[in-house]
Amino acid sequence: MMLKENQIKWVDMMKMIVEANPDLETTNRPKQRWRQIVHEFITGNNFKHNYFDYFVMSCIILNMILLAVVYDDSSQTYNNVLDSINFFFTLVFAIECILKLLAFGPSYFENSWNVFDFFVVCSSAIDIILDQMNSVSLKFLRVGPQLARILRVLRISRLFRLLNKYKGLQALIQTIQFSLPALFNVFALLMLIYFIFSILATFLFKSITEGEIINDANNFNNFGMSMLILIRISTGEDWN
Repeated sequence: MMLKENQIKWVDMMKMIVEANPDLETTNRPKQRWRQIVHEFITGNNFKHNYFDYFVMSCIILNMILLAVVYDDSSQTYNNVLDSINFFFTLVFAIECILKLLAFGPSYFENSWNVFDFFVVCSSAIDIILDQMNSVSLKFLRVGPQLARILRVLRISRLFRLLNKYKGLQALIQTIQFSLPALFNVFALLMLIYFIFSILATFLFKSITEGEIINDANNFNNFGMSMLILIRISTGEDWN
């Protein structure tokens, strides 16, 4: 509180410098010529647009659409087609991972998004391997279907990579993050109001045990039922 405005700006700038992460992917260029070519292709430094990045983002969106078209009691032919398309997308993401490893080297794992992407690619590969295994005689393969479902769900997490590419989404997430403390205060105040009125409803109306609306399912006999009824009323739900 004793700092001047210019001093506060200086402190904020120092915090930004300390918390900043260097962009090692674009600054650490490999020395080998063939790796430089791969690096330029991945980062799009010598192109007007990063077409490789656009292609990968398009594959991510199409892969999410592929997960959305799965339905129960689908035919075996339909499932085989979806599995083939999923294998293609997994191959694309694996090739992307390999190319980035060749281009960036050890600095690839210094980026949290790359580590996350590497984990998703490995889980997708394990998912495909489990799908190809028909034998369940071994004990460790008996959990294959359950593990495959978990790994298949992890593919949805690829959508988080879009946050790293689009500044608009990053700004929206940061706005929500900054608003969380205020939203928590509003939530705490709302719960306090519910708490007070639930206690009042229990003391005032607990003797009402039967009527047109008050019954065994809807009553004020205890604090929990009172809280539940008040929440249902505040949300506009018909609790008759």
